[in-house]
This record gives sequence, structure tokens and C-alpha cells, in this order.
Amino acid sequence: MICCRLIDLTTRHRAETEMETERLRSAQDQAERTLDARERQNRQRVKGLEETISTLKDQLSQEMKKRQQYIR
Repeated sequence: MICCRLIDLTTRHRAETEMETERLRSAQDQAERTLDARERQNRQRVKGLEETISTLKDQLSQEMKKRQQYIR
């Protein structure tokens, strides 16, 4: 009787441990997907900002040339 109960407890404990392990794996997978999405967003944002900087530099360069020509 005690042996059967011990087996039942062990089996239940193993099942609970496996469920908790699966829950943690699932949570980790979700966290990794979220992190990947955020990293992609950040890379896209950085790329957009770099393009804006490049455009502004070009505009500034053109404006400086115009002013130099005007001064001469």
C-alpha cells in the first residue's frame, strides 16, 4: 500500500515537473521571439535615423555651397 502511494506521488511529481518545464520553455521561447522583434524594430529605427542624418548632411552641404557662392 505504501509502495503504491509512493509510486503515485512520484508519478504525480514527475508530471508536475514536466508541465512546469514545458511552461518555462514556452515562456522562454516567447521572450526570445519578443526580443528578436524588438531588435528588428531597433535596427530598422537606427537605419531610418541614419538615412535621415545622411539626407540632412547632404542638405546642409548644398546650403553651405549656395551661401559660399552668394558671398563670392
